[in-house]
Amino acid sequence: MKNLTYLSGLCAIAILLLLFYSCQKEMLVDQEKENIENQIKEIIKLGFKRENIVELKESFLVEGCYYFPKESKTEIENQPNDNPKKGQF
Repeated sequence: MKNLTYLSGLCAIAILLLLFYSCQKEMLVDQEKENIENQIKEIIKLGFKRENIVELKESFLVEGCYYFPKESKTEIENQPNDNPKKGQF
């Protein structure tokens, strides 16, 4: 009887861990897709059309000849300000 209770407890823990892991994996995939869409939006802001952007394994190919490397989210957040100060230094 004790073995059955112990075994059912282990099964319950294993199921909970499996559910937790699968939910985390979905969240990472969603974040990766969002990051890719943000990068595509940045390329579009440069004046390119969406239909001319092809996603490759580690970069984007734009209009058949321009390569833009994929960036991690931290690299995008650490880019310099879009509104630099004007003046000669």
